[in-house]
This record gives sequence, structure tokens and C-alpha cells, in this order.
Amino acid sequence: METYDLAVIGAGPCGVAVGGAAKQGGLSAILFDKGSIAASLVDYPYYMRYFSTADRLEVAGVPWAIPERNPSRREAIVYYQRVAQYFQMKVR
Repeated sequence: METYDLAVIGAGPCGVAVGGAAKQGGLSAILFDKGSIAASLVDYPYYMRYFSTADRLEVAGVPWAIPERNPSRREAIVYYQRVAQYFQMKVR
């Protein structure tokens, strides 16, 4: 049976940020969500752009390189999924 230092409820942007911070701090973490990573963003309007700039939405020190100043919904989904992949987060 695997044990973890931290259990995070939700694998949206906040959950991914907590999981990334935990990994950076040397802790093991597991994220629980009823959907996939960043599934909470899927219901946002398809062509939506964030008011915040990409640098304000970055998590765990992972840079967000996009051509526009403000990320789109699609770019956000891809970014948070890649952050989870980069830190090899366990998501159930």
C-alpha cells in the first residue's frame, strides 16, 4: 500500500499548484478528482481568455510560454495538465 504525505482534493489549477508545491518541498502527494486534470476548466466558455496574464497564473515555478499575453481556456487546460505531468503527480 502506497502512503503519501499529502492528499489533495481536486485536480484543478489550485490542486495542481498544491501538488507542485508539495513536490518542490520534498513531499509526496496524491490528487483526487471526479474528473481529469483541469476538468474544472472544461465548462468555461470555449473561446474565453483570462483577465490575468500567464505569468500571474503560473504554478510551481513552471513557466507558461504562450504567444498572447492572456491565456485562453484551451491553453490553461494544456498548461495545468503539463505541470501535473512534469511533476509526475498521482491523480485518482
